[in-house]
Amino acid sequence: MMMLMLVDKRYELLKHRIEPHPGAIVAFSGGTDSALLLAAARDALAGDLTAVTWQTEVTPDSDIDQAVRLAEQLDVSHRVICASFLEIEAAAANNTDRCYHCRRQMYSDMMKVATGSNVVAILEGVNVDDLSDTRPGLEAAREMGIVHPLLEAGLDKQAVRELARALGLPNWDREAAPCLASRIAFGRRVTSSRLMRINRGETFLRERGFRNVRLRLLDDIEARIEVAPEQVPALHADWSAVNSFLCDLDFARIEIASTGYKMGSMNSEVASREVASSPRNQAPRNDVERFDGVERENG
Repeated sequence: MMMLMLVDKRYELLKHRIEPHPGAIVAFSGGTDSALLLAAARDALAGDLTAVTWQTEVTPDSDIDQAVRLAEQLDVSHRVICASFLEIEAAAANNTDRCYHCRRQMYSDMMKVATGSNVVAILEGVNVDDLSDTRPGLEAAREMGIVHPLLEAGLDKQAVRELARALGLPNWDREAAPCLASRIAFGRRVTSSRLMRINRGETFLRERGFRNVRLRLLDDIEARIEVAPEQVPALHADWSAVNSFLCDLDFARIEIASTGYKMGSMNSEVASREVASSPRNQAPRNDVERFDGVERENG
């Protein structure tokens, strides 16, 4: 009973933060944060809102499918805007301010949806934990007046998941799913070919049961795999199949992050990495096993 009362109190606070924004647009990715925000906005605004999903080359198709299903389940008006990330030159160049330029374009496109309507604000699902990572997109949000009700209500990721579960949202425990461009090392241009290889590799790993999958592109032949920390041993055990598939995607060197998935690891150097393979043109080492021309470190 105490937990239910706490959930109710937090949910009421969240709705209170949304109530001043009738006719709002909710930036809706289909993730847990935006799903909770959309459900609360529907309740707080009596349905006077529109969910808007921004689809580009860096958005996995599964995210769009999830967003469409959830909007239907919540009985909320929903629009999908199709745009091209690759045509946003400052974003595709993939410097450290990539997210700033991408978000500015996304907010601008959403504001065009609002033109001529009674929209007061664009709401976005940012939670307290998001402030712990480097997020240039938050600066774009500040400049363009985007409202963050989850943040205003003091909700962290755990609180978001608890509320989403209490509301019966099917994605309450969904993994974080940042855009595919976040897998490419800064300074390397985002291209359709690189995005395709990342998407195919991550899809393969998820189909084999791995969670929190990130295939981080360090250069065109080198990548690092991150999975849920407790699944790192299973990744080693499944290395033959994984290695074979990634070789077919023209990766010559693959590393496994020994500590597993780490949010924002492309924003800083990872302190401890476990080399899972070496370039094909290096001499064989005694401490590795070779798989189809790619080497894996023992232990």
